[in-house]
Amino acid sequence: MPSIKVTPGPIPSGRTPRWLVVPIAPDTARQRALGLDLPDAERREIRALNGSQRALAFPWRADFDPVFTYGFESAERPAPLDHFETVRSPVTTPTPELAAYVQRLVESKDGVFERVEEIADYVASMFEYDHPRKRLMDGLDAVPLLTDVVRGSCIDIHGFFISCLYSAGLQGCYYAGYFFPEGKTETNGMHCWLTAADGDRLQEWDIAHQLIGRPKCHVEPGFGGVPGRRFATAHGRGLQFAVDDIRFTVSHLAYPVWVFDDGEATGLGVEARLSG
Repeated sequence: MPSIKVTPGPIPSGRTPRWLVVPIAPDTARQRALGLDLPDAERREIRALNGSQRALAFPWRADFDPVFTYGFESAERPAPLDHFETVRSPVTTPTPELAAYVQRLVESKDGVFERVEEIADYVASMFEYDHPRKRLMDGLDAVPLLTDVVRGSCIDIHGFFISCLYSAGLQGCYYAGYFFPEGKTETNGMHCWLTAADGDRLQEWDIAHQLIGRPKCHVEPGFGGVPGRRFATAHGRGLQFAVDDIRFTVSHLAYPVWVFDDGEATGLGVEARLSG
């Protein structure tokens, strides 16, 4: 059975966190989360204020040595319904212009997945896969209509995708976690993807991987593009949490984040190692 050993990223220089918040990996249609090996330290369970993602919050201590190990096994099961509830946040809420455009785009399509596929092609046509310094949602409080190609990462692409699905009244889940390319067992980052739902029927998408080296390509459902293994450690985009008197928001909760008194949360520099 595969396991992933996770070491959180470094604490920013000159700062002292209040909490370390660690995602509790969800069961999905493809995986069963077998639990989480934890440090022997005080902790409490919290839940997103705008979703069903759960996490563990550890108070900061100078002698804290945070290393976590997730266990997984493959599964073929119905997807949890709560994963497909709308997560309302500035990074998922479409502007009126985007919502109106997407609704016109799919109005002639009859089936749910026909509409999803039409939206997926629009999303793919608007992005060149990259990791730009400025993200799509920087400085914005709603997801804009795109009419020209922009550069974006998996977060930008699939965040835009989930907002488009919400615009059309469709159900989808933004999953975040770790992806290990074929032959690799270590990563210092995260990856995200999306699953659309029509009742108990699912359609999985990784547009970002399909766009690598293939701008403006026609995209297909599934996890094509880059062979490897993926594990979800969180679900939901733009998650909001509260621990005691601190409220904070994360773009995703794929990896542990350090949380500070001012509500800043950062987890950059995580190390993840796959075994099994």
